[in-house]
Amino acid sequence: MIPIGSSRTEPTGYYLIETPQELQNAVRPLSRQANAELKRVDTLLQIDLPEFWAKEKADV
Repeated sequence: MIPIGSSRTEPTGYYLIETPQELQNAVRPLSRQANAELKRVDTLLQIDLPEFWAKEKADV
């Protein structure tokens, strides 16, 4: 495995991770993104679909 990081802020792009600080800089936004996506998954899984669609159809 090759330690490749990416930056979403200037300067953007990919780089070889060489230091522990660069590793943290590469991992931090990925962790935040993963946590946000898991929160969305949890929210979606809590929806009662039959109840949701019953309300939607009643509002039409």
